[in-house]
Amino acid sequence: NTEDAEPKDADTTTTTTKTNRTLASVFNNCIKDHKEQFMEMYIEFIKDYDGILDLFGSTFHGNLQLEEFLAKKRKERKPLSSFLIIPVQRVPRYILLLTDLRSNTETNCDDYKDIDDAVHMIKD
Repeated sequence: NTEDAEPKDADTTTTTTKTNRTLASVFNNCIKDHKEQFMEMYIEFIKDYDGILDLFGSTFHGNLQLEEFLAKKRKERKPLSSFLIIPVQRVPRYILLLTDLRSNTETNCDDYKDIDDAVHMIKD
């Protein structure tokens, strides 16, 4: 039955090619395409981090609804400061993850070069 046959067009080839890419190659492409934007946002957030914390310590002081919400989150062991630090920790975590992944990948493995490139790209 010809209706059940898979289509033989460019879309099938593209899909097959995309599924064969490694996680490291996808990461590399994403970073290559957007590294400058990521770094600008990351550096800006780090520069503003203390000011952001100060906003919740002083500027928003007196906002009862906000204070109740933050108190509730502290009781749930989910303080706002725990969430605000996550972006600061992200890049160092990527470096640790990729370095560990590289050290546990055989140098003759197809993924090794992509992983090594990712380590160097994220450190630069």
